[in-house]
Amino acid sequence: MFYYLSFLRPPPLSASLSISTKGKAAASSIIIIPQIANDLRTEYYDGPPLDIMYQWIRASSADALKTSPTKLTSYRAETMYKEIIIPLPKQAKEGDEWILMLSAASDTTGEPSGIVDLSARVHPVPLPVYSMPIQITRSFSPSKQEKLMRQYIIPSRPCCIRVMEQTSFDLDKKIWDSGIGLSSWLVEIIDGQSSVTNTHASNLRRLLDPSRCCRVVELGAGTGIVSLVLAALRYSVPVSPSDTGVDSFPSDPELDSIFTTDLSSAMSLLEQNIALNEHLFSPSRRLRAIVLDWDNSELPLDIRTVGFDVIIMADVTYNIASFLALLRTLKSFIQLGAGPNSNAAPLIVLGYKERHLDERVLWEMARSIGVLFHEVDARPGAGGQPVEIWIGTIFD
Repeated sequence: MFYYLSFLRPPPLSASLSISTKGKAAASSIIIIPQIANDLRTEYYDGPPLDIMYQWIRASSADALKTSPTKLTSYRAETMYKEIIIPLPKQAKEGDEWILMLSAASDTTGEPSGIVDLSARVHPVPLPVYSMPIQITRSFSPSKQEKLMRQYIIPSRPCCIRVMEQTSFDLDKKIWDSGIGLSSWLVEIIDGQSSVTNTHASNLRRLLDPSRCCRVVELGAGTGIVSLVLAALRYSVPVSPSDTGVDSFPSDPELDSIFTTDLSSAMSLLEQNIALNEHLFSPSRRLRAIVLDWDNSELPLDIRTVGFDVIIMADVTYNIASFLALLRTLKSFIQLGAGPNSNAAPLIVLGYKERHLDERVLWEMARSIGVLFHEVDARPGAGGQPVEIWIGTIFD
């Protein structure tokens, strides 16, 4: 499992400057309640006291103005509901927008970091969090922010992936453990750094190689992190000058696409996250959000004309009641036929974290549609249940 820093009491949309005795606007403060919990916010951090740091970053700043990391609190379970006052940066002026970042000190370096390194197999400290921009004004507004953001890096790619989440408890609008674990594993596999040598992982690596076309669909994408990471791996220019880059061959959008799908309720946030990161990807490549309801008997027209090389799923097993609909949807994709770039049935990649033992009935149910899942690796996160990586193959 992973731990996540978030806001039990989010920052305000705007913060007011106090007026000094000389009539000038001066820095004031905001109030937040930080939280460290699991992905569903149902299990709370109860380990030893953990130093939480904060840092202010001026939004839309050409000079990347930021304050030094400052200790916010020593987080412990018994004080998890404590309100904390944070002073606005001294440099704040009326009309500015500032972003608040919370992070925990690293176990290895002792330094806080606001970015999640997806090449790391283990993430022992909580994932850092950013507020949305807070507008500095002279008048107070009680309205609280409804979104937060996290940033992720792939060291082999010159990009920082930004993913927004909702501060509400909507499950399809948050990052889930399997999204992080599967994204991290895909980084390792595609960059050729994995020690996994089984045939199924090798076949997947060949299909997802950035130098060749691949048609991919993700089911139950939520915030879209897995598709965004896959797009960054395939569609951005690698750091290494020895790599020829992803634009060294002509791309047919029909044959080289990533479709990220979920219910209509998830589309707004999913499309915002794609737009937030589209500057990272080659214009010739496609990452598209499509509404896909597993309860519908037919696939959407946009994705039912050509087969897929790879089908990706992360954390789709939390609701056993949805398994029949999920398998019916998988069967529909399989019946589209061979992937256009592999001339073979699609490989199915599943990131899974056990929440209830009953969920594992999916593996046996999948056999009824001709899918056999093979466990190929796992990501431990911060302890507890790991994120298991499974690859499904089609049999007659």
